[in-house]
Amino acid sequence: MWLWILVIILILLLLFFFLPKPNRNLTPGFLNDVDSFLAKLIENNHDDSFLIIEIAENKDFVQFKYSQNEGLLIDFPLVSESQKKYKHRILRFCENNQMTYEYNDKEEDGAVDIIQLGDKDQLIELVKSILMDIFEVDDKKELLFELEL
Repeated sequence: MWLWILVIILILLLLFFFLPKPNRNLTPGFLNDVDSFLAKLIENNHDDSFLIIEIAENKDFVQFKYSQNEGLLIDFPLVSESQKKYKHRILRFCENNQMTYEYNDKEEDGAVDIIQLGDKDQLIELVKSILMDIFEVDDKKELLFELEL
């Protein structure tokens, strides 16, 4: 009896770890593609919509949500060591640009969140500045976009 239970558990574990995981819908692009992806997020203006921009070479990313009433939510997760290395750059960027932010330094769910109002063009320029100043993105560095509308 116990042997069968162990065999079933082993099979389930193997299936869980070795079956292919659903792929994220990532679209490769560059800094100039930020305009179209962010414009689509802003124009969609739906609570469940989001945009993730990932730096292809190192998998670092920043997340965005948009609400017409609240503005653009810019979320910098600070959970992994790779993400935490950007904390000082993010805070300095916010201070240099007189941006209000919320810093949560909990170990399991650390983040810096910014909510920014502005028109579409202002927000696009802000996001490009974030990518260039914080993540050192230039025109040649590949980005991966995940847009869920």
